[in-house]
Amino acid sequence: MTNPTIQADTKPTVNANQHDSSQISEAIRKAEVDVEREGLLAGRIEKGSWVMLIAYGVLTLAIGLVTIWSNRVNTRLRDATKRLTELQIEKNRADSEYKTNVETEKVRQHAAQELTLSIREVKAEAGAWVEYVKGHAEARVEQVRQDALRRDRDVKQKLAEQQERAANAERRLIEVQSRLAWRAPLSPKFEDTLRSRTKGKAIIVCQEGDDEARSFAMDIWAGLAGAGWSVDPPVAGKTIMQEAGTGGGHRPGVAVVISESEGGLAMEPFLRDKPSDALMKAFSEAGITPFHILPMPQLRPPEGVIRVVVGSRFG
Repeated sequence: MTNPTIQADTKPTVNANQHDSSQISEAIRKAEVDVEREGLLAGRIEKGSWVMLIAYGVLTLAIGLVTIWSNRVNTRLRDATKRLTELQIEKNRADSEYKTNVETEKVRQHAAQELTLSIREVKAEAGAWVEYVKGHAEARVEQVRQDALRRDRDVKQKLAEQQERAANAERRLIEVQSRLAWRAPLSPKFEDTLRSRTKGKAIIVCQEGDDEARSFAMDIWAGLAGAGWSVDPPVAGKTIMQEAGTGGGHRPGVAVVISESEGGLAMEPFLRDKPSDALMKAFSEAGITPFHILPMPQLRPPEGVIRVVVGSRFG
């Protein structure tokens, strides 16, 4: 038996099959009633035949008619039986289709449930995977950020160390330059200024045990001698502070100690045409600002002699 095509929505098909089955059942009941009725009628006719047999002669024609009628009834009975059989077959087919549709609907519903569960499982698994990837990505981003911060700190630390080393190197360079600056020769302006002014006599004293002071004193001695001054090479002696009568201690630079005849130097330097003024002017032109000292009488140099006390050049 060929099954009808199952539609996408099986519920209307099921209802239609149920309706067809009801109609078939009703037709079967009607056929059964017809059969029963025809059976009763056949029984009555058969009884009438017995009566007619008694009056055989009279009822011969009637018997023939009854026979004809009986044949017709039997034919109708066979037709009704055949129809009943067809209806039963149709009913069986309809019941089979109904069962098939019911099974199909069950299968469809089960498949829908399985699909829903599969979708849920896939979504759950995808969500878990997304969370895992997200967490891994966030952890990686945090690690990269920490690495960047660490590298930034390292770079800043190295930069600070380099800057510190550069600053230390610059300080050491300045220190070295300061220590070596005294080795630079005295400006030629010192001797040139002395040449054009009044010459004098000088004594040069440098701080004992100070190589820088001695080198500076030798430069001053060379300038004075070259300009025509009467001057002997430097000798070791007192410090500037001792020469000034203020006690011990160290003080860089040059002090010009004058005698009483050179009075007024502190008030009017460079205005008098005296050797002390010329010496002060020469130091100034060479970029050196010396101290000018008029000490107590017992510490003053001899008349007409200027004492030049030399300390370290830069301290």
